Amino acid sequence: MSDAGDRLKARFAALKVRIVVPEWEGIVPDDSAGQPAVYADPFTLADSTKLQKWIDADSPEGFAHVVMSKAQDESGERLFDIGDKSVLLQCCEAHIVSRVGRAIMASVDIEE
Repeated sequence: MSDAGDRLKARFAALKVRIVVPEWEGIVPDDSAGQPAVYADPFTLADSTKLQKWIDADSPEGFAHVVMSKAQDESGERLFDIGDKSVLLQCCEAHIVSRVGRAIMASVDIEE
């Protein structure tokens, strides 16, 4: 790998998106600031390829898939798995799942 590739890899390893989700208090762990938060590695081209059929179809399920595949706690442990798809689709307000999914895809921190 080139020096530039090594530096990009090191930079990426240090990045995390933080999304505060007050509606999920008691559902997702509080972060070190004491707020219920979801973390994610930045959204990459590989993520886009993996989720392309959901994103291209402009399907609301796409946000659920983004959250399932990318949401982590502060220590990097995944919060959801494929078994949580129906929960995210049927037992959670659409605006919350779409807000978290969009923030992950945009790779920007959100504090409410």
